Amino acid sequence: MSNRRSSPLRVSLLVLVLLALVAAACGGKGNKSSSGPSGSTGKGAKKDFNQAQFEGQPRTGGNITFGVESNFASLDPAGNLAQPSDIVTALAIYDPLVTYDAAGKIAPSLATKWSNTDDLKTYRLTLRTDVKFGDGTPFNADAVVQHFTRLKDPATNCTCAEVVAKIAKITATSPSQVEFTLTEPNAFFMNILAATLGMIVSPAQVAKFGANYARNPMGTGPFVLESYSSQVLKKNPNYWKKDSQGRRLPYLDQITMKSISDAQVRLQSLKAGDIDIMQTADTSNIVDALQDKQNNFKVQKVTGSSSTITLFNLKKPPFNDLRVRQAFAYATNRDRMNQVQYNSARQPSYLPFATDSPFYDKNAKVIKFDRARAKSLLSAAIKDGVNPSFKYTCIPTDEARRVTAALRPDYEAAGFKVTNEFQDQGAYVNRIFSKGGDYQAGCFRNAQCASADCLYSSLRTNEPGNVVFYSNAKVDRALEAVRQTTNVNEQIKQLKIVQEQIAKDIPALPLLYDLFGNIYQPQLSGLPVPEPWSLGAIKVATLYLKK
Repeated sequence: MSNRRSSPLRVSLLVLVLLALVAAACGGKGNKSSSGPSGSTGKGAKKDFNQAQFEGQPRTGGNITFGVESNFASLDPAGNLAQPSDIVTALAIYDPLVTYDAAGKIAPSLATKWSNTDDLKTYRLTLRTDVKFGDGTPFNADAVVQHFTRLKDPATNCTCAEVVAKIAKITATSPSQVEFTLTEPNAFFMNILAATLGMIVSPAQVAKFGANYARNPMGTGPFVLESYSSQVLKKNPNYWKKDSQGRRLPYLDQITMKSISDAQVRLQSLKAGDIDIMQTADTSNIVDALQDKQNNFKVQKVTGSSSTITLFNLKKPPFNDLRVRQAFAYATNRDRMNQVQYNSARQPSYLPFATDSPFYDKNAKVIKFDRARAKSLLSAAIKDGVNPSFKYTCIPTDEARRVTAALRPDYEAAGFKVTNEFQDQGAYVNRIFSKGGDYQAGCFRNAQCASADCLYSSLRTNEPGNVVFYSNAKVDRALEAVRQTTNVNEQIKQLKIVQEQIAKDIPALPLLYDLFGNIYQPQLSGLPVPEPWSLGAIKVATLYLKK
């Protein structure tokens, strides 16, 4: 149930992926300014999960079809790059300024070196000089400045407006060097540049298409989008990156992105040979593929810090009442949901970090299933005039329908009156991120946590990612303190404050930790480690058909 930032029940239940947070910001000079991602690709990764998969010898050329769960919602870094289909396609079109290595640490990409001042307010990057955009125009410091100037321009209407507002100045100090001056300290600024905001767009393409840029995206990546409607990606013949043998990437000539919303239908399409690789957040897909001896599918299992979650709109009744949110939490039987829907293959989730994360607060007083307590709280709210009726919105996948149907009796037994509502994922994501939030409660899935700073945007007052409209001064202060230190012990201390408070306030309700997968035909290979900030999305430059 997810939606986001993407998933099995993709939009069905708002979920946080919370399994393996890595610690660590390192301050100071040199390429050590940011923390690594949440352990999903580092030492904390579980065996057989999040592993690169390279078999056989790559053949140059060939076309593949990539099965995704939805059509594009946006391919503009200034928009909501939230769905898996958006993210994996954007990773084909764009390169970020920096990236993550297999150990989960910030690594070079378009920027080769970086440093920061001791006050964590100035960051200087040295850029590659051998890169061009897919339209042939040069990538340089001016392009980076124009990119962030566009993001900051109110006319762009960037969903990142409040994030980039904290960049006071961007300066090209030479054709290959750029300097960012921030309005406040941020130990995690390089992590921002490793995700969607660091995907640099072609200034020439922006000038040519203006407000229509989102349908005509152009980056420095390994592929160029042939057309928005066809969803066909063509090889960028001038791509700058090479493999370890000196061969120019990408290997493939073409990738067609094919939208198939239902995960089971997507798997059937893979079995029929209509697609070559598919994304899934449906646990049953992964189990089926692993047990399918006839097709001998390959499976890249993905886990991390995300889980399915239920979002609450704290601006609208009935969930603007704390008692109602707490009653909902007490009414949620995670263990039964896990057993009935997933044969207990997943793990219950209560907090926005993995249980093996150094940031996970095992002593937080989380709310667990207690129907009597749920009924008592909701009854008190109803006596005060609260209407217990609400619409629960999800995307129309088979898994979402199964899970919402399974949960509904528990909520109704506590006294809620639930109407399950389903909407296409792209429209639903835009609805969640609309001003004021056009929903009451919804299924969702948070993006992977890539640093100790990952809760800042989703929980701090008035931040763009705070789609539940949560506001708590104590939490705001703690999140600010995390951002202003590179001391991991201090980060742990402040995140304990955050978790203790949200365990009481329930701005969103984690359900089960995710199990994602990329399932693919045996003749395909070259899957890199999944991006630690996404929901199993991979960079497609290294995909190849075997010789």
